[in-house]
Amino acid sequence: MILLCSCGESQKDHIEQLVKAWDGRIIYYPADLKFCSFKKDSMYNLQMPVREYTIVSYVDSIGCMSCKLQLQDWKLLISHLDDSFKEKVSCLLIFHPKNKEMLLDLLYRKRFTYPVCIDETDSFNKLNHLSTDMTFQTFLLDKNAKVIAIGNPIHSPLVKELYLNIISGKETFSQSRSQSLTFAFLSKDNINMGDFPWKQKQEAEVTLSNTGEKPLVINDVITSCGCMTAEFDKKPINQYKSANIRITYEAEYPEHFDKTITIYCNAKDSPFQLKVTGNAK
Repeated sequence: MILLCSCGESQKDHIEQLVKAWDGRIIYYPADLKFCSFKKDSMYNLQMPVREYTIVSYVDSIGCMSCKLQLQDWKLLISHLDDSFKEKVSCLLIFHPKNKEMLLDLLYRKRFTYPVCIDETDSFNKLNHLSTDMTFQTFLLDKNAKVIAIGNPIHSPLVKELYLNIISGKETFSQSRSQSLTFAFLSKDNINMGDFPWKQKQEAEVTLSNTGEKPLVINDVITSCGCMTAEFDKKPINQYKSANIRITYEAEYPEHFDKTITIYCNAKDSPFQLKVTGNAK
């Protein structure tokens, strides 16, 4: 339901089919699947406990792994779950890397010490026949490994809220779910930063305008890459007023990039998506 409300009409049929296909399905784990933790320059094998809820997320080797992983955001979410629910939730991150050494280096640099599985043969994906859409490669499971919700809580604040409500036993969504809807207009849907030296920070701005009658509130702005950040004012935007969203890109290495920024707000057409491209030489 959350996903259906967060997309355009052209996507709804596809999303509805995927949600129905996965609802109630059992997630299976290959017998040789091993989880480990990267601490003090070494990997330690772990036995993952069975808990009331499990969030399992799969990340393949296609595209920028750093962008897909969003390790810093996972660290914050796992820490919040540990503090709030006390051994009620397990988070299982399963990676199928194209380059294992690059993944290990990334885990080390980000100081990511939570359990991960490096699935070099892609056995988890092959066993469960996962969707190629990364939106549908993360699941909330019950203690019997049955899917009770689908979507990535790191990429979508609405999915994150849904997961937390289910885990905490709430029957209603937070106040942001009942915000009055308005109309909004994004000044552009793509930004081309052109060619620039890769060590040079790039900045750009887009404007979100309230064209409706109710106050417009930006709930969150999600970037598809850890090398890109977005700053915005959380104050309500009154009718016929606008607010700027400042975007900053800092390359980790030379690359031609094609990133996505998703803007969640209480507009009827939310979320808005912004493509950011360029060539960091």
